[in-house]
Amino acid sequence: MNKKSRLYNSVKNSFAGSFTQLIIIILGFISQTIFIKTLGATYLGIKGLFTNILSVLSFTDLGIGTAFTFSFYKPLAENDEKTIAQIMRLFKKVYEGIGIIIGIIGIAIIPFIHYFTHIHIKYLYVYYLLFLLNTVLSYFFTYKRTILDADQLSYINLFNQTLFKLIQVIAQCLVLIVYKSFIGFLLIQIITNLASNILISIEVDKKYPFINNKKFIKEKLPSTKLLEIMKHAMGTIGQKIGTIIVNNTDNMLISYFIGLSVVGIYSNYILITSSLSGILNKAFQSIASSVGNLSIEKNENLDYQFEVFEKSIYIVLFCVFICSTCLMTLVNPFIKLWAGPNYRMPIFTVVLLVINFTITGFRAVFQTFITAYGLYVKDGKKAVVEAILNFVFSIAYIKLFNMGVSGVILGTITSNILANWYEPYIVLKYGIKIQSRIKKIIIKLVSYLIIICISMLSEYILINKYFAINNFIDLILISILTLFVSLVLFVLIFGWNKNFRFIISLVKRIVKK
Repeated sequence: MNKKSRLYNSVKNSFAGSFTQLIIIILGFISQTIFIKTLGATYLGIKGLFTNILSVLSFTDLGIGTAFTFSFYKPLAENDEKTIAQIMRLFKKVYEGIGIIIGIIGIAIIPFIHYFTHIHIKYLYVYYLLFLLNTVLSYFFTYKRTILDADQLSYINLFNQTLFKLIQVIAQCLVLIVYKSFIGFLLIQIITNLASNILISIEVDKKYPFINNKKFIKEKLPSTKLLEIMKHAMGTIGQKIGTIIVNNTDNMLISYFIGLSVVGIYSNYILITSSLSGILNKAFQSIASSVGNLSIEKNENLDYQFEVFEKSIYIVLFCVFICSTCLMTLVNPFIKLWAGPNYRMPIFTVVLLVINFTITGFRAVFQTFITAYGLYVKDGKKAVVEAILNFVFSIAYIKLFNMGVSGVILGTITSNILANWYEPYIVLKYGIKIQSRIKKIIIKLVSYLIIICISMLSEYILINKYFAINNFIDLILISILTLFVSLVLFVLIFGWNKNFRFIISLVKRIVKK
């Protein structure tokens, strides 16, 4: 694939990823608003808790999905239909097995669910089983989405998900308003997700008819290819377990040590930060296949690969800087107007949330390159260390320092800082293979984080000193002002950088397209 095609597909997929994610965010806020008004904080806490528990159960995936995605890159580039069909057949069997295992484990832990709630909730186990059913069913169809992502056609997945998310939210809101039924809410989620996966399965069968070629699939995948997939899968085990523990145990810790209703309050902030992170991640997931092609095509020189890496970091810097400074100033006023004053968290907790969001934003670049270069083995041990640190520090901050929710977030930040300097190191040493520039990149990242923290706190103090937000009109006006101040700050601080001109030219190209 030439550079022009790669750039075109990257921009197309990135735009589709960001646009559809924005639509899903809006729909998510509409659904959450109706949910808060009709069912309240306790049921919001149940939703957040069970979502995390089922995410933890997905450890049985053990990174298989990521390994299969990587295994598609080469046969797709070479148009090797037979190998693609054989990989897809194996993928189907593996994911069906994983779905069954998750179902069995999910049922086995039912007797322990009440330890996380501490209060009697009618139909609690019915709610949990519906969450479990939704997760299990997804493994029987969703594997076909992988080939579209690997083939740089992720926009097909994204538009499919957005369409069914729209249908889902409309139906769920009607059920909540008319019946105030959490069971109805969950049933609609199951039905729409199943329909979405079935439709994408049909689309993939039409686009890649050879994956069902009986002559191809009756033959076993060559042992060399199978070993390659197993190698990548084994390499992702540590990364997968670590990521799950870091990202999906917060609600469980909060529910167990602090209370279920606090999970509901916390989930509103996570909805906001994860929505912004989702936009960044979708954009970078969309270019992952392009980076994967870049790593496979040997004609690309190392300096060019490093240039792509450095510019990717700068793009994230711009996005994270603007988001973090605006988030710090606007999130609590927004929560007050949207959900109510009782759903707000202390400003110290908000500061920690935004810092964690900033660090997570930068990691999107490194995770994209680690995935594209197939460096899971190198990242696995680090991920396990990070998970252990996160769990230990979170509990220590809660129990020893009585920090509550702030302790959980600070535990995540601490583990991030102590462990994740290793990600750019992996990319540069084993992926791009320019080890001499590791120190330079890490120093840049630390300086970027410090600058963002100083900027967001300064802007927060400045805006709050002269302006008050009492209604949504105030919020809109202050949001525009905050965005303007953030852009001015970025230009003043980073306008001298050569990559700033790249950002300007990139925006111009996207607008023209």
